[in-house]
Amino acid sequence: MLDDKIGQLKTACDAKLNVTKQYIESNRNDIAIHSLVAVNDSLSAVWALFSDLNSELQTLSNENTHKALLLNEEANRHNDLKKESGDLNSEVEKLNRQLSALNGRYSNLEKKKKELASDNRKLRSLNAEDLASKLEKLKSKSKKEKEDFTNIIKNLRGEIELLNKDISAQKRMLVDYNGRTLINSVMGQGNKHSYSLIYFHNAKTYRNVDARDGVSVVAELPWSLQVSCSNGISIDVAFTEFGSPLYPICSDFTEDFPKNMSELIHKEYLALLKKSPPHLKINLEMINQFKQLTATTLHDVDEIEKISLQKAKLIMIYDSIALNKSNFTSKVTSEGLIDEIQACALYDKLVNHAVDFRKKFLIELAEMVKESA
Repeated sequence: MLDDKIGQLKTACDAKLNVTKQYIESNRNDIAIHSLVAVNDSLSAVWALFSDLNSELQTLSNENTHKALLLNEEANRHNDLKKESGDLNSEVEKLNRQLSALNGRYSNLEKKKKELASDNRKLRSLNAEDLASKLEKLKSKSKKEKEDFTNIIKNLRGEIELLNKDISAQKRMLVDYNGRTLINSVMGQGNKHSYSLIYFHNAKTYRNVDARDGVSVVAELPWSLQVSCSNGISIDVAFTEFGSPLYPICSDFTEDFPKNMSELIHKEYLALLKKSPPHLKINLEMINQFKQLTATTLHDVDEIEKISLQKAKLIMIYDSIALNKSNFTSKVTSEGLIDEIQACALYDKLVNHAVDFRKKFLIELAEMVKESA
């Protein structure tokens, strides 16, 4: 409809312009002016129409803007509703899970209720005496199991303690196999070299011969002792039945060997005998008794011999036979009361007394064992 109106105005303006043109061409200016006025009126009408159209368009544009705002608000509201719907769906799912868990708990409670009801019926079917009897049996069984468990724990602790002791013993044995120092760094007479006594766990066998004019060597020991010198020389130590240490002949040791080393080794030997097998412990008892025998009170030792022994500070028989014959002779002849031949005879006499004492000790021991059997 609007297009038709605009078309009509355009047609009227075109017609008037053509007429005006004709008037101008025919020099009819006055009429042409009136015709231009009419064209102007038509154009004013067109302009007014356009003004109306522009107002209408502005109105429509404002309405469209308003509607667009409304649509945007609706879209935002729709999105909010959609988000709320999603939150509600999540909440519904959460509630469904909780409901499912509650249903599971409810089922378990129902099951437990049935079990309790069954137990209740069973308990009601029992009388007090039966319950008391069963309770006593359970208490008795529990007490026995507790005692058994306590005994098992006790036995296990005992076994663990034995194992720990065995482990400790094995560790000590390992150390002893590698060598354990009993006497450490005793300086020699020349103050050049030091001497140490080393203990080894391995057994040692010696020739069972008369070592010192009738005094026998202990044939076998469950361990071995070694004197080690700082000059690099080491020698094995054997022992007489009376506990005197014996050394192989070694010229490097003869002059420099510490004077008190043999006494120190003898003490370590006695300490080791205490931890040795029974037949060696017997030897320890014999040595301890033998050390109580005095040489100066023997009936066959004359007065000059007694004085010589006293001056040499060899009061006990053990003091004499702990020396070899050469050292003994050197000591007792130093005062000039007896000569070397007399000294050797005296030494043999003391050794014979020691051997007689040993025989007597062993006979008495055998009689004691026979009586105890």
